[in-house]
Amino acid sequence: FCDKVATAHHLSDGVETVLFNLFRGASVSGVTGISEVALNGKIIRPLSGVSRAEIDAYAYENSIAFVTDETNLDSEYSRNFIRNEVLPLIRKRFPEVEKSVGRFAEISERENEYLDSLATAALGYERGAYLLAADLPDCVFARAAVIALKKLGVDKDYEKTHVDAVLALKAAESGSGVDLPKGLRAVREYDNIAVYAVSAFDIAEREVPFKTGDIEGFGKALSFGRQVPEKPKCKILKFDGDKLPLGAVIRYRKGGDEFKKFGGGRKKLNDYFTDIKVPKRLRDGIPLVCLGSEVYLICGIEISDLIKVDKDTKNVLQCMYVDNYGD
Repeated sequence: FCDKVATAHHLSDGVETVLFNLFRGASVSGVTGISEVALNGKIIRPLSGVSRAEIDAYAYENSIAFVTDETNLDSEYSRNFIRNEVLPLIRKRFPEVEKSVGRFAEISERENEYLDSLATAALGYERGAYLLAADLPDCVFARAAVIALKKLGVDKDYEKTHVDAVLALKAAESGSGVDLPKGLRAVREYDNIAVYAVSAFDIAEREVPFKTGDIEGFGKALSFGRQVPEKPKCKILKFDGDKLPLGAVIRYRKGGDEFKKFGGGRKKLNDYFTDIKVPKRLRDGIPLVCLGSEVYLICGIEISDLIKVDKDTKNVLQCMYVDNYGD
């Protein structure tokens, strides 16, 4: 084992890398050259500020033997073409080209680190999705999108077209979305763009008769009773148990579901979710207490006006719900 690994990368290598990536259409993050330190200090490059010409001159002056890799002379390779054909031509007009490009790479690296810090700070996480505010500057937004992709397991399979597609959602209507590599999806959700794994929100068909006690199979925890356990960040709902009709069931939403809002006013359940800005990716995973298409209780969110507690209520029940998407 060793504490650090020193590599022989030099300034000319870094310049070639900058030009190579620039010619390929890289962003600022791709034209930072070869860093002096990598892998949290495990890899060091002590010659990163010294040009190839300076190293060769030192080796000749001090009679230090070295080996030349013959493949380095083959300009069919893009990097070799830059080294053997492009740089010598530029050097005739701009003798300090390597130091100039090196300074550019150094400045780019510092600015890149700063932009990455802004993007990391701007990236939110809530209920199974990474959130990007739609009003972020494009340069920060794009970086935040890349960070979200990497956090969700897409390290190398994304392309600029994917990032551009997520960027385009800034100008799209709420509910608009794009598919991304490895089963990910990005969706405009009101003031945010959410990036998430679609599989995380797959919900199985499930329906059980309403009962008090702990209910298995709906989120992390679901319980009904006169006294339910309190959980952090969990909204406890109280309702009149005697107003809940016989035959009520616990299930997920279906087409045609309706909800009478607490305080009055009837809505299609989907319209109600839109009114209170529940993201579409979460709607199918919220347990409901229903009879037919009438929704009496939206777990963790609200009770229907039909089961509200009043002065005549004798059987006050509570609902505690913790979903699968908590932090």
